[in-house]
Amino acid sequence: MEIEREGIPPFIWALSLAAGLVVAFNLFLVWKASHVHEDMVLRDYYRAGLGYDSVVTAQRRVDSLGLDIGLIIGNGMAEVFWGKGKLPWHEGMPTVGVGAPWRCEAHFYRPDSEKLDFSLALTEDSLKTGLWKAHAPPLKSGFWKVTVQWYLGKGLWLEKRFLYQA
Repeated sequence: MEIEREGIPPFIWALSLAAGLVVAFNLFLVWKASHVHEDMVLRDYYRAGLGYDSVVTAQRRVDSLGLDIGLIIGNGMAEVFWGKGKLPWHEGMPTVGVGAPWRCEAHFYRPDSEKLDFSLALTEDSLKTGLWKAHAPPLKSGFWKVTVQWYLGKGLWLEKRFLYQA
């Protein structure tokens, strides 16, 4: 004769506990997802898109003008120069040379440490048109991403990106 046990077998308890934990975890994820506000699209996506378009246009303008832009860093100086090619003011710029409404910035990005990132405001050399200079701190050895941007008035006009090894 077989003896019947009262209660639920132990493996059923284990299965019930595991199923309960899975359900609780799923409910937690649903609650977390419903209480976190994350925009799928930027609020002002049109203006952000125009900003991106201006960067692409500035990069393409360097190619269309045939500018050979170079970067030299050393002896505490950063120098950016325009080599051969049609200089940008041939496209109807109002003034050229020192005192023109040009502004040049160089942004240095270190891929492995954002604490080393910095920016420089370069000024045009008074003796040589197309040469821009700034005092630069010594660079930690390794690779740097350098973005050089020229602004005409308030708008981005030219942009060139370099991968520089210090």
